[in-house]
Amino acid sequence: MNAKQQKLYLSRWLAVKDVLVKLGGYSAKEAEAMRHEIHTEALGKDKSSKDFTNSDLDRVLDAFDKYLAISNPQVGQRAVEGPLKRAVKGVELVGWPEPYVQAVAMDKFGTAEWRGLDEEQLQQLKITLVMRRRAQQKRSNANH
Repeated sequence: MNAKQQKLYLSRWLAVKDVLVKLGGYSAKEAEAMRHEIHTEALGKDKSSKDFTNSDLDRVLDAFDKYLAISNPQVGQRAVEGPLKRAVKGVELVGWPEPYVQAVAMDKFGTAEWRGLDEEQLQQLKITLVMRRRAQQKRSNANH
């Protein structure tokens, strides 16, 4: 995790710990043990937060959110939203103009509304755009 993700993780954990201690009757030590149980619940195994992938972080934050929902029912579903946001950003970072991305999405998926595609489709779109970018660069290098 990068520093921003570590800060997000820590702030969310401290909020969960506060809920566990104040509303759940846990001691601080019991709450800390619960953090590892939450990791296991979210990831299928206990894993240090220092070793989290983006997907791991999304899952753990979503699990934390379930505990925070006790005191705030408006908490979002990061495990669904996070990967989609990253996939959309990945397509944007390839650097093609919006009309071109829309045309490729229309050709490949039958819709120009590429931001509404699911995660797998967005990954396919990104791969297509990256391959076309590489082909364009090869042609450009061959002409020079």
